[in-house]
Amino acid sequence: MTGCVARRALDEMNNVRAGVVARQSIVIRRQAEMLPNRAFERTVRHRSLTTRWTSRGSSASMSDAEAQIQRMVDLETAAWNARDANALADLFHPDAVWPWPPDSKSHDPETWVMPLGRFNRDRWKKQWEELFRTHDLVHNRRDTVRIAVSAERDGGFAVVDVDTLWRHRDTGRDFHWMGRACKGYTLVNDRWLFIMQTGLLEYGRDV
Repeated sequence: MTGCVARRALDEMNNVRAGVVARQSIVIRRQAEMLPNRAFERTVRHRSLTTRWTSRGSSASMSDAEAQIQRMVDLETAAWNARDANALADLFHPDAVWPWPPDSKSHDPETWVMPLGRFNRDRWKKQWEELFRTHDLVHNRRDTVRIAVSAERDGGFAVVDVDTLWRHRDTGRDFHWMGRACKGYTLVNDRWLFIMQTGLLEYGRDV
């Protein structure tokens, strides 16, 4: 009896994992349709090397862990572009947190806030779905500046410059996300998950 229960639980976990992979694949296809000639081209500056990374594969100068983290950045970008709250939620670790500065010039963490608390799929999705319902996406530009991975290859972060502009459908008021983020990732059961991010900060052109 215990073996049957364990097998059913394992089957359910595999079904959930398959659903996540399927949703991520849908997001990639949607993004490819939106940008058929570019296929997620983005420039990655890492260890003083300029390489090209696309959704079809990684550059030889990037390690597998770095390539997987870049893929996470691309999946998040694609999910924002598709305004797909489920695809966004699939990227997060259950213990993810997301501290935010009150504005992009507030570099002192003493002033930061925690508007969403620990990751809660329903609560976070509700916030995103309300944004998608009330705003149009004008543009969403993401450039990876650096990717770093721990010696153990089980944790890492990506430094990403973000320029995302939303516009309210009724008022026409702009809601602009602009600045540099540090996105933290953790490897869990051979899968990278988004576990934390600092809110967007401006550092100047010379950084």
